[in-house]
Amino acid sequence: MELGAANITVNAIALGPVNIPLYRSQGQLQSMGLKSFEEQDRVVGGFLPFKTSPALNPEDIADTATFLASDRAKLISG
Repeated sequence: MELGAANITVNAIALGPVNIPLYRSQGQLQSMGLKSFEEQDRVVGGFLPFKTSPALNPEDIADTATFLASDRAKLISG
């Protein structure tokens, strides 16, 4: 409401797990008390709203950020 008059949008991308080497590491498994990546997917997947993938791909996040920064999202703010 404060910035809309100046045509400034404010958005956030709230990430969950991201499918990168750090997430798919033995150290991450150990810190979660898990033994396999399949177990990691099951546990983490239970907390996610979309069941299509247990972790986001970096490209998906980049696509979202690019869209929100584009003119096509000029009326999206929240």
